[in-house]
Amino acid sequence: MRPLSKFRPNGVSVTDLCSQIWCEKQLEFSFTKKRIVTKEMKIGKSRHISLHQELVEIIEIEPKTRVDYLAVKLINCQDAIKSFLTDYIAREIPVWGKLRSLFIVGSIDELKIRGNQTCLIDTKTRHSESIPSEEQKITNRLQVLLYTLLLKKLKNSMFTPRNLLKFYKIRPESDISKYFKKQIISTGKQIDNNILNITRNTFDLIKRIPPISKALTIRYDYKGTGKILAKEIVVYNEKKLIITLSDLEKYWHGKRIARKVPESEKFKCRFCQYEKDCK
Repeated sequence: MRPLSKFRPNGVSVTDLCSQIWCEKQLEFSFTKKRIVTKEMKIGKSRHISLHQELVEIIEIEPKTRVDYLAVKLINCQDAIKSFLTDYIAREIPVWGKLRSLFIVGSIDELKIRGNQTCLIDTKTRHSESIPSEEQKITNRLQVLLYTLLLKKLKNSMFTPRNLLKFYKIRPESDISKYFKKQIISTGKQIDNNILNITRNTFDLIKRIPPISKALTIRYDYKGTGKILAKEIVVYNEKKLIITLSDLEKYWHGKRIARKVPESEKFKCRFCQYEKDCK
């Protein structure tokens, strides 16, 4: 069975693709063996949550159906884009799209409006005050490039509401559950019953954002303290991104096995929890 069907039937994440760049074999082990959540992972996740809570109140909603689960993401996206258009900043913005042959999902770290442009920013938490290696920077650059292309396709109607529903095998006439709608209304929000209308409303909001800047920012901070260690500006290059994707997708379609790191990058193995399995 192809890795795509076996491990990611609901779409490949941006994080998956970036993990491939770091070590494809490690990514595959994470699907087949228990993954230990490290202290560093918890710190990074906590930092993202705290940044998100600076802008919005996080409310727990319990979806009941597949339609509800998609609607949660769409509502989160709507709220983020509305905040972006009024306050010129938003964090944790869900995005979807088809890039080459892969359906890809992700969540943009941060968007800001600067000089009438939509600027994409990604914050990386460092667990020491050292500057990241070039190999680490490569994976982070891919991440912001992927987010930019996904956002661009949504803004320019190159990925449509019906494309999204078709991938998830949800009929356009489907409605959210009454239980789910009741929860949404209890928060003071209004919502359409129909999933196609919810999706259209979300995508229409994205079309309203200013032109997307080609200068993408990666910000490295120290252990979630807010101390900025470094900033890097990545210039958007779609041609190089597509070339990278054309190689990465071969693994997902079973056209090649997962690659181990080359000899020149064996230092990565010292940080890998699957090192003993990879002999």
